[in-house]
Amino acid sequence: MNDRLEILLAGFGGQGVVSMGIVLGRAATLDGYAACQTQSYGTESRGGSCKANVVLECGDTIGSPVIEDPDYFLAFSQAAYNTYADSVLRGVTFYDPALVQHVKNTEGAIAVPATMLAKEHLGKTLAANAVMLGAITRVIEERAIGGFALNPETVRQSLAHVFSPKFKEVNLAAFKIGYEHMTESAR
Repeated sequence: MNDRLEILLAGFGGQGVVSMGIVLGRAATLDGYAACQTQSYGTESRGGSCKANVVLECGDTIGSPVIEDPDYFLAFSQAAYNTYADSVLRGVTFYDPALVQHVKNTEGAIAVPATMLAKEHLGKTLAANAVMLGAITRVIEERAIGGFALNPETVRQSLAHVFSPKFKEVNLAAFKIGYEHMTESAR
């Protein structure tokens, strides 16, 4: 049994990459895992590169917050994909075809049309990150690598806690769209 789950999220500042990492880390602690979330930014905060690492372990502590071989990688931009795709040796890469057009290897990659789904169902692309969060939550739940499975309800609770009331409802709706998309889609 794998006693560790590594999730890498990367894109540009302003896409909610760090917020999604915080949501995942908080949800993991609500589910009883030890969790560590770290983040880094490029020199610009909005529009510059950023990434978030989320590490989950069974037990009370995290051995190391460093991601070496992500189980899941969420690419929110072509630049992020180009930078980190080669570090995903055995894991699954999630990408939005509207944001990442050139994928080196589609085996082990899942295209989630998060931008399109957010625009189609919510009338705005702002919540595309929460659509992607719903998608990865469904896949983590389904695959349960090493026994790790995030409860979608704890992810929803975490999402509602992290975002202000102004953005809470749209993000919860977007999460549901992504989760249901992965339930209905043939991968």
